[in-house]
Amino acid sequence: MAGDDLQEKGHFPYVSEALKLKPGQTYLSHITINHELGAHNGQDQPTATMAAPVLNAQGKALGVVVINVDLNATFQLLAADLPGNFQLFMTNGRGDFLIHPDPSHTFGFDRGQRVLLQEEFPATADLVAGKTKSLLLETTGPTEGHGPLIAAFISQGVVAPTSESRMILGLAQPRAVVLKQAEYLGQDILKIVLAVCMACIAMAMLVARAVTRPINAMNTAIQRFSNDNHVMQLPVHRTDEIGMLARSFSHMQTVIRQQMNDLQDSHEELEHLAQHDVLTGLPNRRMFLDRLDQAIARASRNASGFAVLFVDVDNFKSFNDQHGHAAGDHILKTVADRLKSSLRAADTVARLGGDEFVILLDQIAEHNLIASFTEKLLAVLKAPLDFAGQDLQVEFSIGISQFPEDATTAEGIIAKADNAMYHTKASGRNGYNFTSLNTTQTSLL
Repeated sequence: MAGDDLQEKGHFPYVSEALKLKPGQTYLSHITINHELGAHNGQDQPTATMAAPVLNAQGKALGVVVINVDLNATFQLLAADLPGNFQLFMTNGRGDFLIHPDPSHTFGFDRGQRVLLQEEFPATADLVAGKTKSLLLETTGPTEGHGPLIAAFISQGVVAPTSESRMILGLAQPRAVVLKQAEYLGQDILKIVLAVCMACIAMAMLVARAVTRPINAMNTAIQRFSNDNHVMQLPVHRTDEIGMLARSFSHMQTVIRQQMNDLQDSHEELEHLAQHDVLTGLPNRRMFLDRLDQAIARASRNASGFAVLFVDVDNFKSFNDQHGHAAGDHILKTVADRLKSSLRAADTVARLGGDEFVILLDQIAEHNLIASFTEKLLAVLKAPLDFAGQDLQVEFSIGISQFPEDATTAEGIIAKADNAMYHTKASGRNGYNFTSLNTTQTSLL
């Protein structure tokens, strides 16, 4: 190459880092969109750059051999053999999506934004942080309109000397499909039970009258168990073939009942995780919206009202930056505990995400009562938090909306309270503000 076609490449990592490698080693770059000018077909495509040093007999580097690998075909190959109901995800070690069912979510960093795994699936934060290598969870779909998913993610280290230390691969499948597979298993077990029934009936026709009664008893027990999981007394004390069969069936009953109990426990656990925040244990946005819809319906019938408080931790990011994420998590858990202890049984508090909490004060419509409650709540929240032997002083901004004065829908009520909270922040933080007022009430505590 000559003239303007000759480009200086020494500042690129695939040159500078490759020159440091030993013979036989290969450098692998970050996976990114290739915007580098050059005579290749991979420009503006997902690309990984591989490079190896060219050494003379004395081991001195004379140059590097560089290959730009177009990853489109590789990504397509990963998804090619998957059944249609599977969704494939792949991220780099920082959580940026490289493969996503929605192509607009991929390579967000190349467009000046970050579309992260840990933001779309908050439960994967420990996986991205390297605290765990695999994760199985139930979550909603990555886009609106999708049903619940069962998703599995695994973190894998990269072997080659590379800018990427880890990659994260994930597969998701609709929960209905997973439960359907469990149903198929139950049907197979039922077929086995029915086959045993038929064998017992055939055996009863061949054996003497002395064994007819216990065989009939076993037949009845099997049918009852198949129909309603009812366990009947079996002749397990016998030492002949009938006793052996009875003991085998009794064991099978125990195993099947245990599997059904485990499946029910798993289902209940998944339902709980789908409606609660993992860090604080508070209801999540989904459950809060359900409670809010119920409150709207109840207030509409009774011609009454209620209030919603949007609570935000002031300068939460600075706490994380100064004291670490462990301190941030401790603050969020403590705030959640204090909020729960300050409410009535009829009220609801939820974590919407990050440092944002929302409270439903049911059947409280008087402005002065809401203001009084908010002042007391701020006093409780602002008490010093002990973390690692030091007291952390945290302040809060609160926005308040009322039904039906400010809005008549769940999303509208939350949005009004959110706007009121931001008005509080704009007015100096550390206080509260009603949607219907233009002045911010600053806490004097």
